[in-house]
Amino acid sequence: MIKIIITIVVILIISVVGIGLLFSSKEIESYLSNYPHTLQALIALFTFLTSTLSIGVAYATYSKNIKQQKKVEDEKQRQFQENSNRLIENIRDELRNDTRKLTEFILIVDMYNLDLNKAIIESDIITILSKMEENILKEKKEHTTLLTGNDINYMNNLYQLCGNSRSMIDIYTNTYVKSTKEENISFQRKIVDELIELRETIFNNNLP
Repeated sequence: MIKIIITIVVILIISVVGIGLLFSSKEIESYLSNYPHTLQALIALFTFLTSTLSIGVAYATYSKNIKQQKKVEDEKQRQFQENSNRLIENIRDELRNDTRKLTEFILIVDMYNLDLNKAIIESDIITILSKMEENILKEKKEHTTLLTGNDINYMNNLYQLCGNSRSMIDIYTNTYVKSTKEENISFQRKIVDELIELRETIFNNNLP
């Protein structure tokens, strides 16, 4: 827009001056002989206008390049985000079978009131959590440069939840005999809540 305005102004001024020189050359010559500094002023004005035009053109070109560069960067960022989202979905698909087993375990303990210690013994929950940890860590290492910051945080959160759940279950099984019934029930609730958070995080891509 600035470039167009400056161009129009300069064209108009040059046109007016050209027409004046064409039709009033004698009058102009007489005027300049009486006022010799006028020519210098006109030259200075012309120089100023051409300089202004050059600056305007340079600014317009610079502004256009900046906008084009931003557009390219935005497109790269959009593609990077889409690729990161696709990787996260692939990781979720790989965890789907383990997540189903995790859900079954939660239902057995939380909804059907099966003793957690007995459920741990009869199920493969520790192995499931360990396998999920390994898969999450492997995927994160392989795709770190291809994931966005939020998706890396998501992977870290998943890994931490798996580790926390497994550690809590280990502590529960090691202290089950020595603990009171009330202590076991209280700790069982904490473990189930941790497992539920893990499952919901996998399903909903929740961040801490």
